[in-house]
Amino acid sequence: MKKPKKYIGPTICAVLIILLMSFYLLTFLFVLFVSPVPLPILLLFLLVPSAVIVGIVLALRQRYQEIKGGEEDDASQY
Repeated sequence: MKKPKKYIGPTICAVLIILLMSFYLLTFLFVLFVSPVPLPILLLFLLVPSAVIVGIVLALRQRYQEIKGGEEDDASQY
């Protein structure tokens, strides 16, 4: 396994974005209980941050594979 330091940066960024999107989702759900919202707006405000969270997890997984495969070491040779 490569140096654990290389995993810290991407992990911190991913966790921060996921926390931000989770806070957004929870805030919108709280507002939803206070006052009703039309269905299209509800879907928009729930699906967009959910898609961002899924995208961040997939990007983090891909980044881990790049670090594990040593692709960033290959790029330093050019």
